[in-house]
Amino acid sequence: MHKLQGPLRIITFCSITTTLWSGFNPEFLGQAQQPARIASGQEVRQPQAKTKEEHKAYVVFYQENDVKNKIDMGNKFLAEFATSELKPNVILLMIQSAQGARDSKVVVDLGEKFLNDFPQHPSKPFVLQSLMMGSQDLNNFAKTLKYGEMLLQADPNNLSAFYTIPFILSERSITADPEGRKQELSRAEEIALQGLNIMRPEQLNEGPWNQYQASLHSSLGLIHLNNKKYAEAQAEYEKATAVIKNDPILYFRAGLAYSFDKKYQEAIDALSKSVYLKGITEIQAKTELERVYRIKNSVTSTGPELQAAIQRIVDEAGTKLK
Repeated sequence: MHKLQGPLRIITFCSITTTLWSGFNPEFLGQAQQPARIASGQEVRQPQAKTKEEHKAYVVFYQENDVKNKIDMGNKFLAEFATSELKPNVILLMIQSAQGARDSKVVVDLGEKFLNDFPQHPSKPFVLQSLMMGSQDLNNFAKTLKYGEMLLQADPNNLSAFYTIPFILSERSITADPEGRKQELSRAEEIALQGLNIMRPEQLNEGPWNQYQASLHSSLGLIHLNNKKYAEAQAEYEKATAVIKNDPILYFRAGLAYSFDKKYQEAIDALSKSVYLKGITEIQAKTELERVYRIKNSVTSTGPELQAAIQRIVDEAGTKLK
């Protein structure tokens, strides 16, 4: 899909003519919420240590700054004080430390333990988002979707869930059943449209909000492309590229939507931008650009003249993008 801030999370796309790699990183949206201490509108008794030893162990654990040491110390605390009221706090802090260490396996293991032990805890949305993102990092997309759906139930306006579910389902099939795939794309479209219809959160600046919306338009574009609804795909990609102007994959897919619809000039415009921006789609985009150019201009040769003409078009596309 589109390259956003931060490192890429890699997934595959195998449903439209070629194999692509793309990434998702919702860090610009922020975390769902930090681990909750007090449920909204409720008075919650603060957990207490039962002994001086437990209190001392918790304080030492809490003050530890090294992420690996913190996780080790948390496991030791849980083993020594298995019935402690501080157990949920410890696990939540361990999850944060594992996220800081980018240890997604530990994040998922701890998150699943937390949900099992404290299914009604007010920090459930934070844990579910951690599980969703950790599962995606581990390329376990079935779990990613499972926790994304649970996150929307716990936090109906969660932007990361609105972002992630359409992204995953538009990019790949979780089921091998054609009817199941049809349902997946329908669900992806439903969630993306819901995500576009919510109000911008007050704490989110306009720039990230526009990126978020553009990403949902991109997912909708791919959903329509998979469903061979080319006009709808074109409209969504136009909205996406109006905001995200430097993503070769977006332009490549937009070019396919125009090409399959026999709108060859529009396809040339989009594909030439994809070629100019290079990236992993460069070879596929150039091949499709040459094919469409030859159809539009009734060119039969494949020699130096064609290559020179293609290069001029790509150079012009680069000028438009600057």
